[in-house]
Amino acid sequence: MTITFGADPELFLHNGQKYVSAIGRIGGSKMEPRKIGDAGCALQEDNVAVEYNIPPCKTPMEFVSYNQYMLGVINGMVAQEGLQAVNHASAIFDDMELDHPAAHVFGCEPDYGAWALEMNPPPHANNPNLRSCGGHIHVGLPKDWDNIKKIQLVRWLDATVGVALQFLEPENERAQLYGRPGAMRFKPYGIEWRTPSNYWLTSVGLMTGVVGNLEHLVNCVDEGVSLSKYVTEEEVQQMFKDKALTNNYLAKIERYIPLDLASLVYDKIRGSTGAKPAKTRKVIQPGL
Repeated sequence: MTITFGADPELFLHNGQKYVSAIGRIGGSKMEPRKIGDAGCALQEDNVAVEYNIPPCKTPMEFVSYNQYMLGVINGMVAQEGLQAVNHASAIFDDMELDHPAAHVFGCEPDYGAWALEMNPPPHANNPNLRSCGGHIHVGLPKDWDNIKKIQLVRWLDATVGVALQFLEPENERAQLYGRPGAMRFKPYGIEWRTPSNYWLTSVGLMTGVVGNLEHLVNCVDEGVSLSKYVTEEEVQQMFKDKALTNNYLAKIERYIPLDLASLVYDKIRGSTGAKPAKTRKVIQPGL
């Protein structure tokens, strides 16, 4: 089965002392993105963040290549102003940087909850100066897939890639605005999984890990493999809430976590406990 995957991550700009608004520095908008090259890449300003798009990819390394290319493009553009693009999931901007109407526009349309099976409420934070960055993943799926299968895929992604990313990434306040488990949008080509932050841009291992087992998860859904055979919704939600991966949870789901991502998870476990995992890892290689 052939699938494709892409992304539209967001980044903040920083000058070494504080976060700086991207408004008026990047160009492009939701309606009219700024095209970069001929391959389907684009840039746009989204609230105070920079957002970029990459074309649909067929392999993890192609996915990595396009993301690295766009990170280089953005940093090349802003370096002349003494700025750097940073993949921080949340940030507090001072009032001066929010003194523009576009800095108070959140999202373009609501997203859907794959667990609650209803539209998610609009974002709201206690601190009006809080902003967040997403690392949404887009998946091109077979044309005969209905919404039920798309919802099942998002749940699989939450239970594997999603909980692993939550466990690995530093503490942040993004959850006050976005990134609920199961956050998604239905697309004509497939789905947009909106739960992840931009943390996966940190390394090549994370970039490959976030999409490395997508084909396998798609096959699981297509073949009717039930996620509930391994973990319950309550367990998944608890892992997100605690930003944890318990030994019991890992023992049930680790074989579905992409290899690069699982390696990083176990590195963190060893680093925090000083011991090796209790069980031998049985992670499936991507695509098998």
